[in-house]
Amino acid sequence: MWAGASFYVSSNSGSSFKKVTGNLPDRYYLDIKISHHDDNVVCVTLLSFGTCHLYSTKDGGATWDGIGMELPDLPASAVEIDPDNYRHIYVGNDFGVYVSTDYGSTWKALKDGMPTAVLVMDLVVSPSDKKIRAVTHGNGVYERSLLSATSIEKQKLPERAKYCTVP
Repeated sequence: MWAGASFYVSSNSGSSFKKVTGNLPDRYYLDIKISHHDDNVVCVTLLSFGTCHLYSTKDGGATWDGIGMELPDLPASAVEIDPDNYRHIYVGNDFGVYVSTDYGSTWKALKDGMPTAVLVMDLVVSPSDKKIRAVTHGNGVYERSLLSATSIEKQKLPERAKYCTVP
């Protein structure tokens, strides 16, 4: 269980917590995602300028690495980790959706079918149909298939994002 703006983690159902902020910068954190593959792999987004906007840990918060250095210098509000491939990370920020297929070493814009410069407020993965949904500020919700195991450079992303209505 993870909790708080200065991250605390509990491995005993909340009986006790340990602070795991470590080497994270003193910024405002908005989203946190724990990998489906390993509870020690966690990503967090930062709402700030002039710093890395995505950090990850592979050791339960003992150490953190900035993996969003190639992202635009804009606040990042959402992160999702592909449930089938932990190396595929999606980030939503004030300019759209970005994806990395190599655990944050490189990033590509994932904008097909989305408005230009759309503020993405949240990302949600639907494991049952392998879709990712981008919730925007004032522009609705967009959906597309998760990337396959092939590299983003080779994949043309033939399925365009489509507008979804939320009941």
